[in-house]
Amino acid sequence: MNRQRLSWGINVACAILVAGLSSGTAARQRRAAPPRTVVDYYLLLPDEPSPGATRSDRVAQLDPKRGGLVDIRNGYLETPGSSSGSELTMCLFKRPNGSYLFAVNANLAPDDGSWEPSLEFYVYRHGRLIDVTPSTLPRRFSKNLGYKLPRYGRTIKVITKSGRTVYEMPWVNGRFVVRRA
Repeated sequence: MNRQRLSWGINVACAILVAGLSSGTAARQRRAAPPRTVVDYYLLLPDEPSPGATRSDRVAQLDPKRGGLVDIRNGYLETPGSSSGSELTMCLFKRPNGSYLFAVNANLAPDDGSWEPSLEFYVYRHGRLIDVTPSTLPRRFSKNLGYKLPRYGRTIKVITKSGRTVYEMPWVNGRFVVRRA
């Protein structure tokens, strides 16, 4: 009789353990599902573009009443500046293999008069975003030039602090090329 209870107890414990592992695996698979929209990519961003921003802070930045702009159809998103992060513009570029290149831009003009533009490119791999900026830009990044991501179309404009276009970078066959403005 004790042997049957012990066997039954072990079977129940194993069943609970397997169920727990299965639900944990299912949860990991849900988390590892590739992002499908620009918002999905935005919520996966590492802390660098928006230091200290929690997920709820990031979601709040998408509120149109706060100045957020989300255009899912065109893969474009803008967030206003806040105390926890800078104003960001993001967009998706479809790659030949069907995956996306995610661009993140901030053209900062701090109160001290300096200008601090940034442009970063990410791809999604194994549940997280991987920075591929150096291998994506057709020219070296310049702190003297800013970048205007497209809401419509596939061309990034490279601009001066005053907003004058210096050159353009159209997305052609899965890579950016340089074109005179």
